[in-house]
Amino acid sequence: MKYFYAAPVHEGNTISEEGIKSDDRGVIELIALKEGFLMQKFVFDVYSSEVIGSDEYSLFEISPEGIVGQITKTDKENFLADFFIVVMQPFIETVHLKRLTTDRYEGMGLDIGIHLVENKEKFTDDYKQKILGYYQALD
Repeated sequence: MKYFYAAPVHEGNTISEEGIKSDDRGVIELIALKEGFLMQKFVFDVYSSEVIGSDEYSLFEISPEGIVGQITKTDKENFLADFFIVVMQPFIETVHLKRLTTDRYEGMGLDIGIHLVENKEKFTDDYKQKILGYYQALD
C-alpha cells in the first residue's frame, strides 16, 4: 500500500518544512492506494476537487514508517471514498514525506510542485465506478 497526502497549493511549502499536522479532531486524512494502480492521478484529482475543494494541489507520498496511528475509513461522502483513510495521530514528520513534483508544466511559468486537476468531465459516477472496478480487480 502507498500513502499520499494532498493539500491546497498554499500549504505545500509549510508541509515540506514542518510536516503534516492533524486537524482539530486529531486525524490526518490520507489517500491509500495499492502498488501498481495506474489511475492514481485521477484519484488525486477527484480528491483535490471534490474533497479539499481545489483545482491545484501539492502532493506528498508518505513512507509507511510515518503512519503510526490507528487507520480507519474516512467519513467523507464520495464515490471513491474506498481510497480515502484517516489516521489517528497528531503529526507526520518531514523525514517521512516526499513531495511529488511534475515537470509537465515546466517552462509555462508554473511551480513544478503544483498538480492541476484535469479531465473534470470524467468525474461522473459511471466513470468513478469503472475506476473503482479496476482497483478492486488488483486483488
